[in-house]
Amino acid sequence: MENTVARRASTLGFKILTSLAAFLLLACSATFLVPLLPQRFWPSINYGMLTTILGCVVLLAGTALAVLWEEKEKQDTHKARVWQAYLIGVIRYSLAFIISTYGFAKIFKIQFTTADFIKDMPLGEVNGFYLTWHYFGYSYTLAVIIALFQIGGSILLLFRRTTLLGTMVLLPVMVNILFINMFYSIAVGAFVVSILITLGLSYLLFLDFQKLKEVFWAATDRLPSLSLKHYWLKPFLQFFPIMAAFGLIYQFVLRDTSDKQLVGTWKVAKFIRNDSLLPQDAWLKGQHRNYKGLFFRTVWSCL
Repeated sequence: MENTVARRASTLGFKILTSLAAFLLLACSATFLVPLLPQRFWPSINYGMLTTILGCVVLLAGTALAVLWEEKEKQDTHKARVWQAYLIGVIRYSLAFIISTYGFAKIFKIQFTTADFIKDMPLGEVNGFYLTWHYFGYSYTLAVIIALFQIGGSILLLFRRTTLLGTMVLLPVMVNILFINMFYSIAVGAFVVSILITLGLSYLLFLDFQKLKEVFWAATDRLPSLSLKHYWLKPFLQFFPIMAAFGLIYQFVLRDTSDKQLVGTWKVAKFIRNDSLLPQDAWLKGQHRNYKGLFFRTVWSCL
């Protein structure tokens, strides 16, 4: 494994990837400190400009460090590998900080809290963000379980011996969160952070690619084999459970005769919203969507 990492470290592309990952995750960690600033500074913060500046700094600093790393490696291989160890350490510790922050946010109920005026909305009018927030906030026990996975996996990232185990614990959780952020229209900032975390974990997994290949693909199969008379019978039996599952559900679909459409003629006799009588055609003009209330978004807008 040591030789594999050393060989990858000899390429400039690997150095640029490592440097950019370290700077990106370090910058992402720094943004979590913004809410600690006095509230009088919040309105003056231009998050778009801040993101642009951080992106430029990360790109320039990461590329410059990779080039410098390349030159140092030509002079002293041992010292260059020390640089690599520091950068991978930054990646591991930054991931641990970011992911465990979200874990503690769940335990202390900073995440998954829904404003009362959102709960008053008809279910069909709730967007993906609030729907997801309320769904995961329904069970505090589930939130704590997810948090324990995040905090436990983050602790494993802090030690070299358990980094791979921590990565394998956290990566499925983060991929699931990434898809939720993507398909349920969660806040853009949360989506970007989930992408960075997933890419960082994927990078750590990539470092042990050869080891994983030996375990999951090249290792000798310990299960007893079965010899069948006909060569085609074994592939058929291998895919039979999947084909049977498809056939079973397809039969349910064919036999389903329930009416899935709401048909008929309807007349609105009275339209009341929040104890206020609205015109009968308010639902056509969208007037019923004008809700009163104030909802504060926090920086914990990511799972």
